[in-house]
Amino acid sequence: MNWFPRQEACVQWGGPHMRYPFTENTFLEDIHWKKMPSYSAVTSEGHLLGFGQFYEKHGRCHLARLALARQYRGRGLGREFISLLMNIGEKQLKSCGFSLYVLLHNESAVACYESLGFRPAAAPETDTKLKDSIFMIADSIESYGQSGTMTDASTAKTG
Repeated sequence: MNWFPRQEACVQWGGPHMRYPFTENTFLEDIHWKKMPSYSAVTSEGHLLGFGQFYEKHGRCHLARLALARQYRGRGLGREFISLLMNIGEKQLKSCGFSLYVLLHNESAVACYESLGFRPAAAPETDTKLKDSIFMIADSIESYGQSGTMTDASTAKTG
């Protein structure tokens, strides 16, 4: 996977326990592939566009490991993908609200999340403190177009 060519980028995306360099097996283990709902967004030609996961955390649908391929950024596709992921997570978890962490310097991601109704909030005291990050919450889904293709990544072939 060439989306995370450096250890710093890999750890920022996947968390402090991500091993680097990684193999396909260690990567799948470290992102809790078999334990956490994992989804990918693909183009109509089948090219990987984005990836994201969610799980219940503090009564909210917590979005995790969100990534959009660099060549597809700036077109509103990340917003659409995350909106779809929020809809799926809300239905599967029957949760009330959403949360995520984002790096302070990732201004375009912060703007994307704000456009979906997220706002900065105090991080739960029990959470591991993530350096240079903001904890954000949203109470509901600010809808955006639903025309994208979402694939349950846990059933997709890797590699």
